[in-house]
Amino acid sequence: MSVASKAKIFAENEYAMNLRLPTHITHEDALRAVKASFEALGFGLPSGTTDMDMADVLEKKGFICGPCKKYSVLGFCSPSHASRALTIEPAIGLLLPCNVAVTTTPDGVVEVAAMDPTMMIGIVNKKDELKPLMEEVRRLIKDAMEAVATSCRITEGKEGLEKNT
Repeated sequence: MSVASKAKIFAENEYAMNLRLPTHITHEDALRAVKASFEALGFGLPSGTTDMDMADVLEKKGFICGPCKKYSVLGFCSPSHASRALTIEPAIGLLLPCNVAVTTTPDGVVEVAAMDPTMMIGIVNKKDELKPLMEEVRRLIKDAMEAVATSCRITEGKEGLEKNT
């Protein structure tokens, strides 16, 4: 099983936790693993949230999806956390849901990245009230990403999950 040590598409950012999956994992395998892992921790993809094949949408409009062969965006919602955040700062809805991207790179390897909610602390108004909630959601997202890694049998290359910890 071949695993690169670092994500290529998502590696150069400070706002996401990322994984580069073993070469035998398909895009569809990764989508199933991501959905199962996030749903097991209370995140859902309810009607009205994002479950989009970005590459397909762009292709149908005559555009390309950058260097990626496939690119899916999933907008997960944890209702209890979303409710708490919206109670503290109603405008935070502009930053919801929690986005996870699954892409197939030009070299055919699948990568998964999840937005780190603590990176948004700089743009919200009620920082002190929201910071503990964002840290709690970050822990859940990290746990979900680790579950993706486990289900895809990653034994190395989880450095992207350690960013900003």
